Amino acid sequence: MHSPATTFSASSLTGNRAADKCSRPRFRRGGWCLFLVLVLFGAQSSAAPFAYITTDANTVVVIDTETNAVVAAPIAVGSDPGAVAVSPSGDRVYVVNQLGSSVSVIDTTTNALVGAPIVVGGGIRGIAVNPAGTRAYVTRELDSSVSVIDTAAAAVIGTPIKVGQLPYGVAVNPAGTRAYVANEADDTVSVIDTATNAVVGTPIMVGNLPRGIAVNPAGTRVYVTNYGSTTVSVIDTTTNAVVGTPIHVGSAPSAIAVNSAGTRAYVTNSFDDTVSVIDTATSTVVGTPIGVGLFPYGIAVNPAGTRVYVTNLWSDTVSVIDTATNTVVGAPIVVPGGAVGIAVGPAAAPVTATAIPTLDAGEMALLALLIGAIGGACIRRQHRLDDLR
Repeated sequence: MHSPATTFSASSLTGNRAADKCSRPRFRRGGWCLFLVLVLFGAQSSAAPFAYITTDANTVVVIDTETNAVVAAPIAVGSDPGAVAVSPSGDRVYVVNQLGSSVSVIDTTTNALVGAPIVVGGGIRGIAVNPAGTRAYVTRELDSSVSVIDTAAAAVIGTPIKVGQLPYGVAVNPAGTRAYVANEADDTVSVIDTATNAVVGTPIMVGNLPRGIAVNPAGTRVYVTNYGSTTVSVIDTTTNAVVGTPIHVGSAPSAIAVNSAGTRAYVTNSFDDTVSVIDTATSTVVGTPIGVGLFPYGIAVNPAGTRVYVTNLWSDTVSVIDTATNTVVGAPIVVPGGAVGIAVGPAAAPVTATAIPTLDAGEMALLALLIGAIGGACIRRQHRLDDLR
């Protein structure tokens, strides 16, 4: 239950002390004790993460997921931004500029670009950052390869890693040891050993036109959307083989995201204007598809797993889904310039006051006297204020 907000009446602003005395909140002894405890021992607070959306206006728009409102001004990036990824620490955002053949880097503390765009090469499409935040993997459709960016140097390192034809989406496992690439023209997934930056094993056959790809938090399963098959394939990462039958979802499944618990996968069905929800324990769709905007394209889940954010390419909006009810909540968020790709940053760490060191019996007694003295002074001050009213 929410506490009633404190309001000011006309009398409190015109000197009616009787009314002011009745309406003004007053601390009792217990209230002051609570206040002192909070001051001395600290209180925790945390901020909701931000969502970063690429737009057709060559910008990135930032949404505060606490208020679901656009914050600050759009951030200008390169030409035709598409895929976007946030570093695990949340301090950097990496944006694929498809026609710019580059990756822009945004400092999330200032929402400003860092340095010049990182030149990668033509035909770039997807991007993923490893858990350490030290490497970013970018798919290159034109030459069927993946380029690796050293994030500290803000430069491509080594030679492009050859994968299948028309590589689209890419995802890195939680251990950072493997990168999985959906090859749209081959109907395969390539597996890259990130220690050697070489493909391991043979390509894994999936459905028709694989695009979106995601790894579960345990690193045991990879989920692949098959755009031309209206299905999702599931790969066992131990055997690098597809397990079970493809999961039928909506038409033209594009992007996929897995919640932090690993229990649900969310799929955008671009031609149906819906999102399908997959129970990962049973590999089946649960409930009915969730109606969103026109041509849902990108998708991301917040760190708590309570909300799913969907970019609607043809509606220029973002829909927000409540995962407890699997329904859209609130009005669609209008994104200036249109909504394309999306990524949600990590949860902000709690802000905590400096811990009080361990105290011996004598120090504890002094602390108690200090608290009592401050509390007594505050109460006496309150009494004097009461006498003046």
